Amino acid sequence: MNAMNRRDFLMTACAGAAGLSALTGRAADAADPFRGLKVGLASYSVNKMSFDEMVALLKDLGIHYVALKDVHLKKTLSKDEIQKQVAKLKDAGIALMGCGVIYLKGDEAAFRKDFEYVKNTGAPTMVMSCNPGELPLVEKLAKEYDIRCAIHNHGPGDAQFPSAIEAYKAVKDLDAHMGLCVDIGHVFRRGDNEVEVINTVKDRLYDFHIKDYDRGPAPKFPGITKVIGQGSMNIKGILKALLDMKYAGHVGLEYEKTGPNEPAELKECYAAIKKILAEI
Repeated sequence: MNAMNRRDFLMTACAGAAGLSALTGRAADAADPFRGLKVGLASYSVNKMSFDEMVALLKDLGIHYVALKDVHLKKTLSKDEIQKQVAKLKDAGIALMGCGVIYLKGDEAAFRKDFEYVKNTGAPTMVMSCNPGELPLVEKLAKEYDIRCAIHNHGPGDAQFPSAIEAYKAVKDLDAHMGLCVDIGHVFRRGDNEVEVINTVKDRLYDFHIKDYDRGPAPKFPGITKVIGQGSMNIKGILKALLDMKYAGHVGLEYEKTGPNEPAELKECYAAIKKILAEI
């Protein structure tokens, strides 16, 4: 084979390999339109539904991850009752990624009840809130029970951890069981840059609430819930940041607009997330 023919052969081979790679990538995206992100539901979104109704909805939507609020899995249930409910998720092909938000209050015995509850569910993560002064106790119990504790930022009006950055500063030097559930909507409500916050806290990011808001009236800026992609938030930048960091935790859709159209609007949200991910 002369030099010219060799060059043409190699260029053709490389082009063919690139084409195959592109086709393989498209096939992979078709098989997983969330591109490796564990996009699920924060069950508080459907707090008017029963547990069984929620499971049926997730199956209908083709969603395989959930974090449960105690409205769907009561903390007063026995261990056996909790595990029977969790088994329904497994049977439906839905992975339980976390429980919460759980508001830790009281003495150590009260805290232990909440940790026992999460342990009984088998969830790896407790999305939680507590007084900053109680973090040493939370850290102790998180290590003992081997449960990750993810502080949830609630934005303006939260007396404990209004800012994800403040929560990160509080846990970054603690045991690795201690981390964050970043509610990106509340980050936006504070006027913080969503992508910068994600990149700052990424080494302690254990759970994530995704939503879209329009700006509410000043000065409180409460945020107006919108279908993903129809609000003012940088959803593409948010999703790209999660992809870039190879985020392996839960991306829980938290949709805060209830009503008869909610299932259809949730479906729109997931479709929008898939579309945006395909464009990145």
